[in-house]
Amino acid sequence: MEKNKIEYACTVMILAEIEKVSELFLQHMIMSKTKETNKVFEFEYDVNDATKLMMKETIESNNLPDDITFIYEISGVYNRCVNIFEVVGKNVKYTMECEFVFEHPNSVAKKTFIESSQNQIEHFKNIVENN
Repeated sequence: MEKNKIEYACTVMILAEIEKVSELFLQHMIMSKTKETNKVFEFEYDVNDATKLMMKETIESNNLPDDITFIYEISGVYNRCVNIFEVVGKNVKYTMECEFVFEHPNSVAKKTFIESSQNQIEHFKNIVENN
């Protein structure tokens, strides 16, 4: 693995039908609120209470309800997220495969990225299951 690259996957089981998961994913997880591919959407990203940066979101591919791939770019960081939705019985297995490429050496632990992504998909699971 490259020194300035991190790859990992996070998974959660969502107790809902895939149509509901897909619909709520569009409403809550896509900043541009569109399914249009290759269109760049810029928005302000809160790094922390004191720091905000401009981020670009591009939908690389959209095969919802099965999968959707995003590219996020922010000041020297490239992040590709492949979101896969698989029907398992009456539920949906949601896997987020993440790749981060850093222009400069990264000092943040891989564990921190994994925890952040896992929290994000757990938050989405709660939205779906409580709607």
